Amino acid sequence: MSVWIYYSDHGFPHVEIYQGKPENFEAHLKLNILNFEPLEVNGFSERSVRLIIKKLQPYREALLKDWYEIVKE
Repeated sequence: MSVWIYYSDHGFPHVEIYQGKPENFEAHLKLNILNFEPLEVNGFSERSVRLIIKKLQPYREALLKDWYEIVKE
């Protein structure tokens, strides 16, 4: 799995999580990092989404910092 923040993104802080390569993924999750609400889920089970959220929550501040540095809204 990989976690992505895209330079061309806009709107509220979010990350894209892929199982497989982004251009040819097996599963994809778009996750709001302000409240860890799933925005789009393709291919991940509900259990997998809960586990991903649990694993990423301790990194909330770092993810938000990276979002604002990368996207520079």
